Amino acid sequence: MSPFANLAVIAILAGAPLTAAVGDTEPLTPFPDARITAEDLETYRAGIEALPGIECADIWAHQRKCDDPKTRSMWIFTLAGHPAHPAFSRARLYYENGQLGITRALHFAGDESEFQKWAAEFKVLDQRQVDEFARMLSQ
Repeated sequence: MSPFANLAVIAILAGAPLTAAVGDTEPLTPFPDARITAEDLETYRAGIEALPGIECADIWAHQRKCDDPKTRSMWIFTLAGHPAHPAFSRARLYYENGQLGITRALHFAGDESEFQKWAAEFKVLDQRQVDEFARMLSQ
């Protein structure tokens, strides 16, 4: 089971509210556009990694994952060698009207076509994750 799935199931079983995507007024990131500068991305990454309680680790395919259990957020930062580098994604779980889902923001400072491929992978992964949540909750 993925870390997101573990977190979602524990939160729901404990009765903890998950972030609501539709009514949430806090933006996922401070950037209004998908394209940002490499400097902005690096400053943002350093700021996220410096937050108390954030756990970061290098993962597969030249990516670094940072988790924040308090906000039920996950950031993925590309590393040198990744085709979409530099880029990052922030995903947050939500539960609204009986539906569990993932809302995601993606930003890039590199090649747009490689970024679009990377973004498309997240759509597939997010749908798989939501399907897994639904299956676990229906048991």
